[in-house]
Amino acid sequence: MSCHISFASLTVAAIWSGLLFGSAPAEHQASRGSAEPDSGVVVQGGVIDHDTSHPVPGAAVSLAAATAEVQGRGTRVTDDEGHFLFRNVPEGAYRLTVTVQGYHPMTDTVQVSAKDDLELILPLSKDPIRLEPIVVTAKAAPPGFRDYEKRHRTGSGFLVTREEIEKRQPRFLTELLHNVPGGMVVPTPPHGYTLLLRGQCRPGIWVDGVRLPDATSIDQLLAPQVVDAVEVYHGNELPVEFGVNPCGGVLIWTRMGTPQPADEASGSRSQVIGNILKAVGIVIIMLVVVR
Repeated sequence: MSCHISFASLTVAAIWSGLLFGSAPAEHQASRGSAEPDSGVVVQGGVIDHDTSHPVPGAAVSLAAATAEVQGRGTRVTDDEGHFLFRNVPEGAYRLTVTVQGYHPMTDTVQVSAKDDLELILPLSKDPIRLEPIVVTAKAAPPGFRDYEKRHRTGSGFLVTREEIEKRQPRFLTELLHNVPGGMVVPTPPHGYTLLLRGQCRPGIWVDGVRLPDATSIDQLLAPQVVDAVEVYHGNELPVEFGVNPCGGVLIWTRMGTPQPADEASGSRSQVIGNILKAVGIVIIMLVVVR
């Protein structure tokens, strides 16, 4: 939307401009203008906020040709006091435009006389910045994770939060489990470590609420970078929704809702070793059959 100020209103505004900006000394005015000869008509003034009357710095004020008889005078940028200055402006009609971020632009026609300098006060109205709506897509939490914060508040079990993971930057998840009461972290060949609870009992492992019955080493399942939280419970402390396990359980919640391999290279080596063992087993069986 353009803010249109008539020439009559600009002329009236020019009468009280001195109340706001005063009459600047000639040498001060010259410092504000362009490097044109100090002759001819001067068009100057101030850009102010319509509501507060405060100066508006950084506004672009342009004088463009409104008729074929004159040439445009270019653009001036208001200083810290909202002041602008055009020197050596020929007589004629000009299209005045004022633009600055946060305000409605102003456009009007100004008639310049060959005899009188022109001083203008240009009030601008606020233009609210319109932003595109922000769309947030939330991913549903896995079953069981909804009660994670409640269990955290009650202080049950041993908890590792995402903040702690980001702070410590562990290579393996088990590096965060050395302080589990009644727990012990032991090496697990060929890679990683395993958490044992009281009586060297191996706890069950759940990832995003799904039990992994064949899992032995947490480190071979997931990398710390994809884990959001880890909960550790001894036998009778395990939340009822995860069933009954005399050795307790380790509940792992990922950031993506799906398990991610902790070390693809390690997984590849394990797969190669497994294939080799299978091949050796087949050869032994064939030799026994032949004999």
